[in-house]
Amino acid sequence: MITVRGTPRRRVFWRDLHAVGGAFAGLVAGFLALTGMPWSVFWGQQANRLLAAAGLGYPAAAYDAVPTSAVPAKDAMGQVGWTLENSPMPMSGGHQGHGTGGPAGVTAGDSGGPRPIGLDRAVAIFDGLGIARGYAVDLPKGGTGVYTASVFPKDLAAQRIVHLDQYSGRPLVDLRAADYGAGARAIEWGINVHTGQEFGLANRLLMLATCVAIVLMSVAAAVMWWKRRPRGSLGAPPLPDDPRLVRGLLAVMVAAGIAFPLTGLSLLVALALDRLLLRPSLPNDSPAKADAR
Repeated sequence: MITVRGTPRRRVFWRDLHAVGGAFAGLVAGFLALTGMPWSVFWGQQANRLLAAAGLGYPAAAYDAVPTSAVPAKDAMGQVGWTLENSPMPMSGGHQGHGTGGPAGVTAGDSGGPRPIGLDRAVAIFDGLGIARGYAVDLPKGGTGVYTASVFPKDLAAQRIVHLDQYSGRPLVDLRAADYGAGARAIEWGINVHTGQEFGLANRLLMLATCVAIVLMSVAAAVMWWKRRPRGSLGAPPLPDDPRLVRGLLAVMVAAGIAFPLTGLSLLVALALDRLLLRPSLPNDSPAKADAR
């Protein structure tokens, strides 16, 4: 049975609080670390490109039937989901029928060229397509730009992005979360859970409980150290006698440093401080000597 023994007056209480809190919070914290990586600059960009190249990211085939620019969606839109950050922006005017005598909704401008449909008409088209309310609209940028509606509600299934030709009002690309590849759907789901959206209040309470548990773990660790601190030193433990344990620990640290670069950097800083400031005093900090005092 997993429980916290003793009372706050006893060190075993703080030790159990630290261990039990870590057992539960560690799982959620690990999940948060993994699902937060797609937002990072290097790891996130590489994962996005790899998934797209493997056909597990945004559906590239949806853009094959329309002209596209070299500008990625993340540079052209005010808000875009992780999956579509590197997707190309479609371009208006890449199909026949612009100008007088063209498709319904296309009118000629004063110069004889096609005239944009305007924001009101674009919004009416978006509403007619049934996109969830609360969507944002990005206006066309330049003569080949498009009207874009995007919505990222709490329910992942309702995510959607629609690009309209600014002259004809024709939908060029219409994507839902269900159209994403398996890898992208998994990451988008993880992001929704990470931000406390996917399961409503229960999701947010779980994240709050995890934060509280991490704080309690930190407090318990400090109290444990205070209760057993040796006089005149920090009480840092010595290295394990078994070199296999040391190699295993180093392997875990290297793997974590590669997977999480900022964690790796912090480990290197801690190692440097340990070597420069703390290591000379460690022989005097062994538990045996501390107990003898």
